[in-house]
Amino acid sequence: MAYCFRKSQVEVSHAKGTLSIQFVDYNNPSSRDNGGSCCDCCSFFGYCPNKCDNFFRLYAVPYPVNHYGVSSAWNHWETHVMSGGDSFSFPGYGQSLGNHNNPVTYHFNGRWQGAFGVILKVWDDDSGNIFGIGRADDLVDEIFANVPGVPAQKNQQSAVAKSVTLNGRRSTTRILVRVYCDANYYGSDCNTYCVGRDDAGGHYKCDENTGNKICLAGWMGSSCLTAICKTDCDPIHGSCTTPHTCICASGWTGLNCDRCIKKAGCSAVHGDCDQGNDCVCRPEWTGPNCDQDLNMCRDSQLCKNGGTCINTDPDQHKCDCPPGYTGADCAKEINLCAPSLCQNNGTCTNFRTYYTCTCPAGYEGANCQTDIDDCKQAKCRNGATCKDAVNDYQCECVAGFTGRNCEINIDECQTAPCNNNGTCIDQVNGYRCNCLQGFSGFNCSTNIDDCNSSLCSNGGSCVDEVNNFHCVCPAGYLGRTCNNATDECSTLPCKNGGSCLDLHRDYNCTCPAGFTGKDCETNINDCISPTQCNQGVCRDGIDNFTCVCHSGFTGALCDINIDECLNHQCQNGASCNDGIAQYTCTCANGFDGPLCSNNINDCASALCINNATCVDKIADYACNCSLGFTGQHCEIPIDYCAYQGCNNSGTCVNERGYRRCLCPPGFNGSSCEITPCMMNPCFRGTCHMLSDLRYKCRCSQGFTGMHCDVDIDDCDPRNSKFIVEDQVGPVFCGQHGKCIDGLNEYSCLCDRGWTGKECTVDIDECSPNPCKNNGDCVQTFNASYLCGCEAGYTGVNCTENIDDCQNNSCQSNSSCIDKLNGYDCICPAGLKGIHCQSSEYIVSCRKT
Repeated sequence: MAYCFRKSQVEVSHAKGTLSIQFVDYNNPSSRDNGGSCCDCCSFFGYCPNKCDNFFRLYAVPYPVNHYGVSSAWNHWETHVMSGGDSFSFPGYGQSLGNHNNPVTYHFNGRWQGAFGVILKVWDDDSGNIFGIGRADDLVDEIFANVPGVPAQKNQQSAVAKSVTLNGRRSTTRILVRVYCDANYYGSDCNTYCVGRDDAGGHYKCDENTGNKICLAGWMGSSCLTAICKTDCDPIHGSCTTPHTCICASGWTGLNCDRCIKKAGCSAVHGDCDQGNDCVCRPEWTGPNCDQDLNMCRDSQLCKNGGTCINTDPDQHKCDCPPGYTGADCAKEINLCAPSLCQNNGTCTNFRTYYTCTCPAGYEGANCQTDIDDCKQAKCRNGATCKDAVNDYQCECVAGFTGRNCEINIDECQTAPCNNNGTCIDQVNGYRCNCLQGFSGFNCSTNIDDCNSSLCSNGGSCVDEVNNFHCVCPAGYLGRTCNNATDECSTLPCKNGGSCLDLHRDYNCTCPAGFTGKDCETNINDCISPTQCNQGVCRDGIDNFTCVCHSGFTGALCDINIDECLNHQCQNGASCNDGIAQYTCTCANGFDGPLCSNNINDCASALCINNATCVDKIADYACNCSLGFTGQHCEIPIDYCAYQGCNNSGTCVNERGYRRCLCPPGFNGSSCEITPCMMNPCFRGTCHMLSDLRYKCRCSQGFTGMHCDVDIDDCDPRNSKFIVEDQVGPVFCGQHGKCIDGLNEYSCLCDRGWTGKECTVDIDECSPNPCKNNGDCVQTFNASYLCGCEAGYTGVNCTENIDDCQNNSCQSNSSCIDKLNGYDCICPAGLKGIHCQSSEYIVSCRKT
């Protein structure tokens, strides 16, 4: 059988980063070594003619620095001999210092403390001493310096350097310090480790400044391992392993897992759920699955024919039958028609509590025993005679009538005897005709002639019609009898508002302005000339015209050119030139583009030389010259010596960006203005010039040497300050201190637990007593103390009350209350005793 184990993903932060130290420049104005001597050979008139051959050893040590820090250095670096004498700038960033490039770096694997120490030793290399003087390299300077306030920064690209000046006895050295974290390490101590991820180990990205984890969308928690479920997902019955989902617990369903699921087998109709996977019965139902009915009468089919069901026991019932029914379930109907009650073939109908007889036609009565006389209600009309029959009667009609009841008058008009739409009027056993006008006769068959007299005038012809006539008139006449002359203007033949004049058998139209033709139907074209609208198209109107102008023109006749320059957008002082439906911009000098919005880059054709920077202007440019050059195109090297020469017959040499003076012996300074005494060669003393241009130093108390730069070591046992009466040998701050040399004095740095000028007083760590609550203080050999605490207290200073309830003996759910060096048990009702071990109730036993 194979087993697979998943390696746990644990993030361990080991701070990692880089300390970068860049050498900037160095200055030793006296060109002397640590002992005050010239580095090579001898001095002339107090001036060292030969510069030191300087090389450097730099140590990075823990903070704070001490004089023995070299042994605990994190790392150290050594340069080759640097050119430039005793005042120079180191090679730039990334350039070689010999064995290392500038800057030198130390990669640390541990929490950065924000500070460190440096030890810089400057040496004069004597390997190439042409005078053959000295066989060993000379120590020029030794500097111990603390560098606080350098927190680690995000990375090398964003790290801002801190400038630090290392001041020594002889020299000053300037360095730039940068501290920055490795990739994925953050914080001022590089102790926060973060790598963004989106897997089983977490779902987050890293804050680019602090390294704190920022959960990706849909995740939360310290390691962003907890998925954020979809909105409204039930917090109790829903959960998720991926964001924006909702996985239901057993027994729950729904988009938000807020609907419970009934257990398997639970009645779909009579059971519900409450907590999921359960079955809660509705009223009148029971059983594990809610399928046992407590109401037997729920079944409407138990009692028939409207019987009322009555529950008697949980599984019993009885039926209360309505009238007319009987039986356990009221299914049996009581039949009242059992005997033959209806006569004459009448039909009996049972109604449970009564019956009815449906009689055949002609009979009536409760049992159909009576023959009906149909003539009693006979409807014979118009003098007819009624004869009775079985369930019937018969009417004998008089002449002129018919129908079952003789109600119908026989219509002699059915044969339409009246002609020419005459109206027939039926009469008893006959008819008569009412004729339309223009007809006559018994049956209206004769047309009356309405043209029997001369009715039409002016030669009109008469045409007979039915009860009417009409005249056919000759041309020029009209009217019923042709007695009216024709009005030719009556049909309004004149169009477009023309005036009509009636003539005999004709008319004449007088047209309004703009129209012509017989009926004024033609609009006169007012666009008579193709150039009528100068820069437009002519549109004919009524007795007028309008001009539709081409783009760029206006006016009634399109003869005015629109000035597009009124709203022009020409920029930067450009002038606008109007055109046809457009304008153009004439740019001012130095600009181009359709709207003169672009400043022409005059630097594209500029002649800035000698690494000058071109600055574009309007229609011009300017050259920002690099160091050491001037002129319009930076073509002229600057003669710094012309501006400022050298004093005291010094030789002026032009350099890039400055001038340098080569001073005669005995003089110094940027302009050879400094005499030997002006250079302050006496470190701790006063300088006095001699007649031969030499100088002499008179040292202050506590210093010696040619330049008063040697501090007399007051801790030296040969110093008379340590000679004490009646004591053999020197005093070195006793056995519990370290002598620290000062200026013309010394002090003792006492070990922990000791004090006094010479560290001879043992500090009593028990005074005042640090032990609280009456604890006893006992001094220990390591400048510390121990507290013997009274019962009930503990801790370094006996400040903590021991919780005696942690190991209490209180019984039977009693509560423990801590006290000093003890505890009390609070007993529940019915118990007593120190530990609540006894019952308060006395049980009496009765002997049987």
